[in-house]
Amino acid sequence: MGKQSKICISEGGEIHLCQDCQTLPQVIMEVERIYLEYVLTQAGGNRTKAAELAGLSNTTLRDKLARYTVKTKVSLS
Repeated sequence: MGKQSKICISEGGEIHLCQDCQTLPQVIMEVERIYLEYVLTQAGGNRTKAAELAGLSNTTLRDKLARYTVKTKVSLS
């Protein structure tokens, strides 16, 4: 099982931070990681489509996925 997120985003769009995520760089990195997982899911795991949805180049998306160790395989269940 993966690590538990330090940030939760409610269905209403509210952002909730846990106590150990206190600096702005930590918050930005966690939000970016969550967003990358979201666009990958929306793109059905297709990285080219995910990059397009996120407004990133394929190279930038690849680098960010590696930095945040985002899973690139999407479960279809």
